[in-house]
Amino acid sequence: MDSTVRATCPKCQASLRIPAQWIGQAVKCKKCGALVRTKARAPETPSGTSAPFPQPVPAPEALPALDLDLPPDETLFPQPALNAPGAPIPPGYPHPAPPGYPVPPGAAYPAPPGYPAPPGYPYGAPPGYPHAPAGYAPPPAGYPHPVPPGYPHPVPGAYAPPPGYPQPAGYPYPQPVPAAPAALEPLPAAPAARPAPQPILIDDEFEVDSAPRASRNRRGRYQSRRAKSGGGAKFIWIGLCLLLTAGLVAGGILYGKQIAAFAVKEKEKENEPGKPEPGPDNTNNTNTNPGTNPKPASGAFPRRMLFISVTKYMYLNPLTAGTGTADRPTNAANALAFQWRVPQDKDNNQLFVLSDSATGKDERLPMKNVLQGTYQEFCQTSRPQDRVLIYFGGHAIEKDGKAYLAPMEAELDGEEWEKTLIPLDQFYDEVKKCKATQKVVVWDVCRYNPERGKVRPGSEPMSEALYKALTTAPPDVQVITSCKAGENALEFTQLRPDGFASRLVYSGSAFLEAVKLPPPVVPNAPKTSVTQADPLPVADWHATLVKRTTNIGTQAEKVGSGGKQTVMLTGAAPATLTAPDGTEKVATRFSFPQAPKGASQAEIRSVESEFMLPPLKPELSEVALAEFPFPADVMKDFAPDATLGEIRSDKEKYKLRNAVLRSFDKLREKWASGAGTTKIRDTVNGPINDALKAAVKEEQKFWAVSIADLELVLGALTDMAAERQSEPSKRWQAHYDFALASVKARLAYMNEYNKLLGNLMTESLPPLDAKLGQDGYTLVASETLKSGKEIKKMAEEAQTLFGEISAKYKGTPWAIQAKQEKAVAIGLNWKPASLKKE
Repeated sequence: MDSTVRATCPKCQASLRIPAQWIGQAVKCKKCGALVRTKARAPETPSGTSAPFPQPVPAPEALPALDLDLPPDETLFPQPALNAPGAPIPPGYPHPAPPGYPVPPGAAYPAPPGYPAPPGYPYGAPPGYPHAPAGYAPPPAGYPHPVPPGYPHPVPGAYAPPPGYPQPAGYPYPQPVPAAPAALEPLPAAPAARPAPQPILIDDEFEVDSAPRASRNRRGRYQSRRAKSGGGAKFIWIGLCLLLTAGLVAGGILYGKQIAAFAVKEKEKENEPGKPEPGPDNTNNTNTNPGTNPKPASGAFPRRMLFISVTKYMYLNPLTAGTGTADRPTNAANALAFQWRVPQDKDNNQLFVLSDSATGKDERLPMKNVLQGTYQEFCQTSRPQDRVLIYFGGHAIEKDGKAYLAPMEAELDGEEWEKTLIPLDQFYDEVKKCKATQKVVVWDVCRYNPERGKVRPGSEPMSEALYKALTTAPPDVQVITSCKAGENALEFTQLRPDGFASRLVYSGSAFLEAVKLPPPVVPNAPKTSVTQADPLPVADWHATLVKRTTNIGTQAEKVGSGGKQTVMLTGAAPATLTAPDGTEKVATRFSFPQAPKGASQAEIRSVESEFMLPPLKPELSEVALAEFPFPADVMKDFAPDATLGEIRSDKEKYKLRNAVLRSFDKLREKWASGAGTTKIRDTVNGPINDALKAAVKEEQKFWAVSIADLELVLGALTDMAAERQSEPSKRWQAHYDFALASVKARLAYMNEYNKLLGNLMTESLPPLDAKLGQDGYTLVASETLKSGKEIKKMAEEAQTLFGEISAKYKGTPWAIQAKQEKAVAIGLNWKPASLKKE
């Protein structure tokens, strides 16, 4: 009887018995009709790999229903092992091998014809085997046989004990002499053995085979939908093609005459007499040096722009160019030039930018001679047909009834302060002589950053006298001021109008931030094309700037950093402008003037490395002194007479110099990046609570220790006053004077800030106005100190010493640095503010 396999239907759980020859075929359950397929489980071989899968038996033509009443096949149950202990020996064992098959292991194998049987053959079963076939005998004596002559002895016989071990008696043992083997005749070739068939192990793995039917149904539905919609889509496309064809025919009939007339007019324009042909004076001529041989710009707009930005002032209040690495003033200039179609081509670039925030090849110091030479060249090279704009962002000063422009080295005190400024009258004289047909001047001055306060002079509100001087321009000159009398032009460190989550950030001049924004889009406005003959759209631009700066100021007011700023426009353009002339050569691209030369930069860097200190306040920018032109004949008197290594190694010989170096080292330590002096509280959220007081008390520990350290340094310098008189080197005399003034100034600043921390502890603060949305305080600079008399006296002594240094060491790095330190306001104050971001 054929063997069967027991299994379970995966759908109705009925017990199934499947004939073994149907394994691997698709069958149907007799009870529920589910279509299932069977799988044969692959047996594991000794090596861990799967045995060869048996070839499937061809399926019958029709799937027979399973007979669930077939008797079980007893051959499917396992049989006891033949070599199990106590198992009976089957009759006739060992069985003779069938003809053509190899003899099974352990069976008696008859000797081939003509070969003598060895003594005692066949041998008995090896030890541990339960049975020995009948007729078997033990192996002959001397088995296993010795190694034949010429073969190496097995490894154990050649083994020698390690050095130091005792040798056994008679070792190494003699090798036995093998007997000569008897000559044997070759055995006849046996037939090739067929591999024994592997048994099939049955497993009850079934799964319902319904996927093909479902996929066929889905394809049928998709095809039917596509077939149904295909006819309608075809008629729609035919209708659209007919409509387009009819429209083209109708357009040709209606507008054919107009198109023909337009073509005739264009042909007549090409044949007009007097039109210049391409040649040396035409735009088709390529010019490789635009500064020496400019070419006509028949297609370019006759517009030019000069953009001057000064923010890194040496002695006046520094302005905010913007945060990050981006050059925001230059970006604003590029944006405005693009909006107003100022040419920026390689052979015709009419945008000139002089900015101390520029980097790379465009980096320049806007010193007095550079600034003056730049606007003079710009005015002189402008053509009669040009429309020009000059922007100045920086400090404008009114002193003794006269207005001045401030280059980066400008100062407001001293005997020669007026020589460092540029009179406004001189600037307007150059503008008056400019031949341009339209002239616009923009003053972005009197700028103030409420987030920083005023640390040096120069950011006062615009006075009436200054506003009058700026707006009293030559005839036919339009003037825009970023604020009016009594106001400041705002600037910000980082203002987010929509809170911290906003991607829009206002940084730097609020006026320039308004300039950078794209032109407003007016809904349903008629489209107008800009021509070369049009003037610069100053009136519309001014109206847009008023709205934008007002909006920015309102946003800043919500966070306590705002103020009123009104952009003003005065003057008017000429009634008629010079018509553009495409045949005229483009305006000359001039080169920027260079700063005057002085002592070598290596010499100045050597001095700078010895006495330079980090800025007193984090918002103050460092100015590289090596870039300034110091007179070489002055600097030769301050040449070094010993290296720093020699001075530090001989403390007995150079007592004063080592005291000076220790003071500089201590100040650099306290003002190093990340030190406590660089982590002052800029803002305090109200109300004052116990948690804030505990944090402030912990901060005061650093300031108390630092104040004690600087007091020791000040005492050491004071003790060296006699040594100062006998110091032979002018270089180290200047170092000592600057160190003494710096220690006193920074010691007074530490006491002032510690005093304001104490005000937080005692809640001695100005009241907050809830109606204005004030919910905290910001730390701002103040010209007056809140500390006691001794600290105020120390601050005054420091200011006096800085003034003496700037006068005594005029034309040297010490003078410049002393002027910068003297201009810094040491006083501090808590200012009520609205800190909540909306």
